[in-house]
Amino acid sequence: MKWPQLAALAASALIVQGCSTALFEEQNINEEPEAFFKPVEQEVDPIAPMVLRVVGYGAMEESKNRTSVQRRLMAIRASKMDAYRAMAERVYGTSIQGSTTVKDMVVQNDRFRTYVETYMHGARVVSSDVMPDGSVETVLEMVIDQGFRNCLQTMDSQRFNVDCRAPLSGGERASQFAASQRQRVQSEAAMPEGGFYFIE
Repeated sequence: MKWPQLAALAASALIVQGCSTALFEEQNINEEPEAFFKPVEQEVDPIAPMVLRVVGYGAMEESKNRTSVQRRLMAIRASKMDAYRAMAERVYGTSIQGSTTVKDMVVQNDRFRTYVETYMHGARVVSSDVMPDGSVETVLEMVIDQGFRNCLQTMDSQRFNVDCRAPLSGGERASQFAASQRQRVQSEAAMPEGGFYFIE
């Protein structure tokens, strides 16, 4: 191919490219800036509320100092407390604190304990039944909706988030109690040098 033909091809390619660039720039100038920031019109399907049910158990105390009515009421109360504990474990999980002592590469003792500490709001007792053997079974249920899930996903758990729980009665005393409990839990979790481990 001769040099004049190469020069003609190069010139025509530059002209075509220049025209397309100018046309693209003209289109961009004519378009409104808001066209680049169009909102995405898509509705997210809400998560259906989920109903959690747990069962708590209680036993009647064998005592001659209390009447049968008192023993039955105390067993019902114990079953309710056990149901609340089971609900808290299912919703928030169980904290496990343990320690292991090793001497001369031999485990001397290994112990752990579990505890649940939280505020329960929105749970209701469905039924409390006295069984034929004298024990009591209490059914507790709680509705977990989208708002509750959002609160559980926050960095600060619902037990300390004032936006995610109903205000407690007691005013200043309740807030002081919540602050003291938070300080205690945080101080316990900040002691790795003490040989303790925490599983959330």
